Amino acid sequence: MHARCCCLTFMILLVSFTFVNAESGSIDFDARVAGCGDSIVDSGEECDTSTLSGASCSTRGFTSGTLSCTASCLFDTTACVLTNNSSGGGGGGVSSKKTLVVFTGNAYSKSIVTILKDAQVVATGIAGVDGTFQINISDISPGSYIFSALTKDANGISSSLLNFPIIVKKGLINKIDKIFIAPSITVTKEEVKKGDTVDFSGQTMPFATVVLTITFQSILNRATVPSSNNYPYTTAFTQQTIGPATGVGVPSLNIQNVYTKAVTADSSGYYTFTLNTASLPRGEYSVTGKSIYFNQFSTVSVQQGFVIGTENVLAKNNVICDLRADINADCKVNIIDFSILLYWVQRPLTEPFISIEKVKLNGDGVVNLTDLSIIAFYWTG
Repeated sequence: MHARCCCLTFMILLVSFTFVNAESGSIDFDARVAGCGDSIVDSGEECDTSTLSGASCSTRGFTSGTLSCTASCLFDTTACVLTNNSSGGGGGGVSSKKTLVVFTGNAYSKSIVTILKDAQVVATGIAGVDGTFQINISDISPGSYIFSALTKDANGISSSLLNFPIIVKKGLINKIDKIFIAPSITVTKEEVKKGDTVDFSGQTMPFATVVLTITFQSILNRATVPSSNNYPYTTAFTQQTIGPATGVGVPSLNIQNVYTKAVTADSSGYYTFTLNTASLPRGEYSVTGKSIYFNQFSTVSVQQGFVIGTENVLAKNNVICDLRADINADCKVNIIDFSILLYWVQRPLTEPFISIEKVKLNGDGVVNLTDLSIIAFYWTG
């Protein structure tokens, strides 16, 4: 059995700045990944020139303004306004503007999206059924920050972390738009016997296309490589040919030994692909995923690894946890869950934690001794 190392890729997005006029009091940061926008108009795109399919600034989560369409058939919200006025102290009723940071984008259906500021959690929100979300952070001091966003799928598998270096301007609404969180990805086997199958699965935005990239990293053991022509093989990997790109479960191949397969997610965002290894050489492989929804592209997922070898070994990181009282979804009930529980004692629960408390604890909307008893009963250490 061969140890696998899953590398969490920190993707730092290059963010473009769009300054809106002073009356709107907002700055837009476009978090869309470079590479989208081929100006191809297809049915079902967000918009088409002046046709917005009934959408408006209000349906996109803003208060007022004019919604338009970009050349790449994406909604343009730069002229949308999110009102943020609060009355001043007694006597004057003078309006003063707070500093806001607004995050909008696409995640997984009904997933909890976490926003971090300089590696500290500052806000969470729940994505809609369609995977879209909006999270507001108010009363933040102006300055330079690195904001990050991530989520977990229904099985507790984390997405890769997206980082946004942002300069927050005082008294303005700083909007970070078009965030597209990468898909989660799991592999069913650490090692798969050559000729057998291995499954890749995960979650993304509903109906998005996930492009899986499977890369041949290295030969596992040269002594196992046959000298016969059971499958073509050369040590010059860039010249290697590995079978025809036809048949169920056999992805396409280019000369860099990178195999790609596009899979469409269902209405909940789940996707799966079964790889037939019969035509592939023994060796070490990595796999990543990237989501595409019309002209929008996500960043790259966490990288997973597997081996095509001589035996089948199930992957340990794909155990689905359904343990009650496991608040942080790490397949254990321990001091971490206890610490999270203590934090919420005598505090009003946020909407994301209410959903966790309902499933993992006693579901009465408060944290008390009953929840502590549940933690103690399911304690694993």
